[in-house]
Amino acid sequence: MSRIIEMMTVNVQVRDMAEAVAKVEAMGLEPLPLSHMPGPPAYIDDVSVPFGTNGHISLITPNSEKSQINDLLEKRGPGLNSISVRVENIRQVMEEWSKAGLKWTFPEPQALLPPKSPVVGYAPDLLWANWIRPSSFFGVTVEVFEFEGKFGRHA
Repeated sequence: MSRIIEMMTVNVQVRDMAEAVAKVEAMGLEPLPLSHMPGPPAYIDDVSVPFGTNGHISLITPNSEKSQINDLLEKRGPGLNSISVRVENIRQVMEEWSKAGLKWTFPEPQALLPPKSPVVGYAPDLLWANWIRPSSFFGVTVEVFEFEGKFGRHA
């Protein structure tokens, strides 16, 4: 049986990244460098902020008209967007969790970022991702990640 091996982050959609970063810095937190995701399916900028030794929040904002975050900001405003978890085998997870009634955004995992891009404190060779639709999981979007190849913490 597949399972979650790590809670990665809570994603918070914001309109103004500079304002959001200033707020978390004023709280004494130290944001990681911005991760720019200019292509599908994301079209976002992401700044992850460590909370203690194991948790993060990720501030996300659209960087293109194509970003679905534009619509979400328009409908709901800033706030909670999703949670992200890491698994060992995303394809197996998709198969098993689908049998339990969870619905996925894409039929196959997506290569989300260029190799070795920063992802919530890591720099994996490759990141696979897919999203559980909120309608099938208590109104919450869940991002599911798998790291392929080597991955280590980035500075």
